Amino acid sequence: MTSGDDCGYSIVEAEDGGLVVAGLTPLDPFLIKFRPSDGGKLFERKDLGGPSLDGFYSVMATADGGFLMTGFLQNDFLAPSDVYLMKTDELGIAEWHYRLGGIDVDEGLSVTGLVGGGYAVVGKTLSFGSGDWDVYLIKLTEN
Repeated sequence: MTSGDDCGYSIVEAEDGGLVVAGLTPLDPFLIKFRPSDGGKLFERKDLGGPSLDGFYSVMATADGGFLMTGFLQNDFLAPSDVYLMKTDELGIAEWHYRLGGIDVDEGLSVTGLVGGGYAVVGKTLSFGSGDWDVYLIKLTEN
């Protein structure tokens, strides 16, 4: 992928049987889809973050054949991170994204779909709670 450290943090099977991996390179989040037939890359997206250190920790397949990832996003290297949530289509092209958080470090570590619709993200926060790391739970509607 790049020269440097690349880390895959989450994997999910796509509707067509291909495998989709989300993670981070030294500076950017990535999403890679591998073909089910021979394991070759179908696509690789590394342009899904901001100008600084960003990454995805979790990916899930969505009902429309796309993917939803969560992780973290920073404006610059000195700024605290926020929870980052991005939805792509089946080719890994961004459809929408949200940035959520407070004045300190916040990260999304896992994302799942909800039975009644919408999504839930769990992560960690220094912005809210007791002042040390706390659980950060975010529930989002489909809209």
